[in-house]
Amino acid sequence: REFADVFPDDILDLPPEREVEFSIDIVPGTSPISMASYRMSAAELEKLKEQWKSC
Repeated sequence: REFADVFPDDILDLPPEREVEFSIDIVPGTSPISMASYRMSAAELEKLKEQWKSC
């Protein structure tokens, strides 16, 4: 088996599916956080592209 040296012999399969309880508690009177997305100037973007090309 591939990766036999990484996983122990007793873990041969994925665990069975199970239901998970998940909730987000919302505090009354609050509103969602609104943040502007980060924007990069054209010059910054060009500089970043040049750095990626040199890697």
